[in-house]
Amino acid sequence: MLNIAFGQSKYYVDNLSENAKRGLHFKARNGEWPGFAPFGYRNDRNTRSLVVHSNEAKLVKVVFKNFASGDFDSMKTIKNYLFEHGVKRKNDRPLHYNQIRDMLTRNLYCGLFTYAGETYEGKHTPLISKDLFDRVQEQLNV
Repeated sequence: MLNIAFGQSKYYVDNLSENAKRGLHFKARNGEWPGFAPFGYRNDRNTRSLVVHSNEAKLVKVVFKNFASGDFDSMKTIKNYLFEHGVKRKNDRPLHYNQIRDMLTRNLYCGLFTYAGETYEGKHTPLISKDLFDRVQEQLNV
């Protein structure tokens, strides 16, 4: 009897997991971001979508524009700029270089997003243009 009860509970948990994955993939196919909002955006509980956070969005735009133009020549410059404007980790230290690189390579900021290996066009408001995003990617790959 115990073996049957364990089998039923495992089936229930596996089914619940599949339903959650299916829901997240459906949300992504509809152009909605299926996770926590990245820096520059906030999750709106009412509409269950991404909305622009004005102060953070300004910083994201400045970082992308200055990095593409060459004014920010290194990750250290970006780290210091963001730290001076109050962007820090939970332990009150500046962002790590990997966090800055993740921000610069995240295509969500130009209106697209990648989820589970597929790229989707988002319904959210893009913060930067696709051209600016491409120039930043070229700078990162140099």
